[in-house]
Amino acid sequence: MLVETLIQAKTPQAEIAIHAQCSISQVKKMTQNKRGFGTVVKPKLKKQGRPRALTQQMVEVQSSPVILQARMVDLEFRLL
Repeated sequence: MLVETLIQAKTPQAEIAIHAQCSISQVKKMTQNKRGFGTVVKPKLKKQGRPRALTQQMVEVQSSPVILQARMVDLEFRLL
């Protein structure tokens, strides 16, 4: 909030860095973010990477009581 207010008041970056106890480069980055996104913090990125192999429906089926009971019977059979 302090940095955002000082940026809006067009305070010199060196002075903002002293008040906020951060570096001038951080103040520059916050100023760019303020101009580009409207806040001093960038918005979060969307999830990246390969999508999950199991869908939510698959997980629900795997954890259903009938399937779990069948697994227990299978494990007991293997132990005997």
